[in-house]
Amino acid sequence: MDSESIDECKVSFCNRIWVEQGLDLLDLKAQFIRSRNIGSAEQPTIMRYMPDPCGLPDVDALLALVLSSKKIGIFGDYDVDGITSVAIWVKFLEAIGINSVPYIPNRSDGYGVSDIGLQLLLNAGVDCILTLDCGTLSGHMFGHLKIPVAVIDHHQAKIGPNVPCVNPHRFDTVGQEDYKNLCTAGLSFLVIAKVARKYNFDAMSLLDLVTIGTVGDMMYLDNFNRACVRHGLQQLANNSNPGIQSILEILHIREVTSTTLAFYVIPTLNAAGRVGSAYVSLDLLMSHTLPRTLASSLISLNEQRKLLSSEMVAQGRSQVSQEAKALVLYDCNWHPGVVGIVAGQIADENHKPCFAMYKSGSMWKGSARAGNEQIDIGKVIADSVQAGLASSGGGHAAAGGVTVHEDMFTKWQDFIHLRISNLKVGKKKVLVDCVVSENYLLAKKQSFYEFGPFGVGNPRPHILIQSVWLRDIFQSEKYIKCTANSGGTIIALRAASSLVNGLKSMRGKFIDLLTIASEDGSILLYDARASAIP
Repeated sequence: MDSESIDECKVSFCNRIWVEQGLDLLDLKAQFIRSRNIGSAEQPTIMRYMPDPCGLPDVDALLALVLSSKKIGIFGDYDVDGITSVAIWVKFLEAIGINSVPYIPNRSDGYGVSDIGLQLLLNAGVDCILTLDCGTLSGHMFGHLKIPVAVIDHHQAKIGPNVPCVNPHRFDTVGQEDYKNLCTAGLSFLVIAKVARKYNFDAMSLLDLVTIGTVGDMMYLDNFNRACVRHGLQQLANNSNPGIQSILEILHIREVTSTTLAFYVIPTLNAAGRVGSAYVSLDLLMSHTLPRTLASSLISLNEQRKLLSSEMVAQGRSQVSQEAKALVLYDCNWHPGVVGIVAGQIADENHKPCFAMYKSGSMWKGSARAGNEQIDIGKVIADSVQAGLASSGGGHAAAGGVTVHEDMFTKWQDFIHLRISNLKVGKKKVLVDCVVSENYLLAKKQSFYEFGPFGVGNPRPHILIQSVWLRDIFQSEKYIKCTANSGGTIIALRAASSLVNGLKSMRGKFIDLLTIASEDGSILLYDARASAIP
């Protein structure tokens, strides 16, 4: 039997191939170290891995404009990377004596720079505008302004606008590989670090905000990002940000990890821009005292968002075609602030690209998620714009946004389906870090804290529990619970239908369970397959 046939025999219920390395002879942490090829648990340091800010495109021209301003308008994006980037610059500018006027649209206003937002900043009497997490594609909007504009962004573009633009993903720049894993908050940190000493400003004090932006934008945790996130998590654990502290206290979250940020704090911050006003999150991040009222408002907004998301995801699932290589889901009445969540959840469940679209006048607008790390969804969207089928759009490898005129919608869909179908995408392979027996279910959980923070590029440990006799499976609206013959249980949240159906078919049989562990050692079910034991 050839290797491809062997791989096909090992495909899981979620259509993944598990790559195992015979690690069961070592203890759990020893297996993890050998699997990840980690020389030790030593953490990368910021100063050792920090890229040189001088290598960023247009960084000197941008700083010259910003630092010569007396009152600067800051135009940010509405997601957590944009909001934290605005907070970073407001904090820095305030410390060095420059006034700033922030403007953050809501998702209902649409992505990117708008004439309305620019005019509001002009009306406020600013003498310079800095756009954050947007603006690379908005050069045509800056020409008529009588004040200078500068851009910090990380979205893909053929060329930058005719203004200073710090964006390592511009195709008209070279030698930018050291910066391409940075979100706008991370780029802002580098830009400010370049001049921080001159102004006697502690740039490291910004790392709590950089961490939230980096985790929220699912950036690749290379050595530098991982060092920033670890340092920022330590700051947050020491209550560096009263706003985040308030959220954690109200939600009864004791440990600040990348996991608790990703699943609790960041969705709460994002809820403001989705179904409310993004300024609530900005005000919370900028607060110098415990803003419990603001935190409670955000948590309430997030509960509203959850209800709306649940309804829209159910509607989206009804449109899913298992045969399609890409999913284009749409509804005229979907809420613009929640389509990204719909796209993300259904992309994850089906392991394929997903677009979720709503109608605004004569335009279909929406968000996309790749669902597969082998697909650069931002480039696919950019190509559809280049082909004249989408009016605007772009993004990065994992996520993007797009606007399509109703007259072009069918042709655009055909382009997306054909483009994704022509990509050579294999089944997703998952590295198994550790292999244990069913007894692990009843053992005391083991901390992996020293190997974190976990995220994209440094995923949480994948632990394979072999040959579990599956006694029963319980399914609720929010989770499924598997019970082993020993009485141990393991839970999966938001499980894909293929996993649920596969587990149901294995009642009373041996099954292999692939779990993921958080920094504190708690585990959740990730995938499953029939065991080699008959």
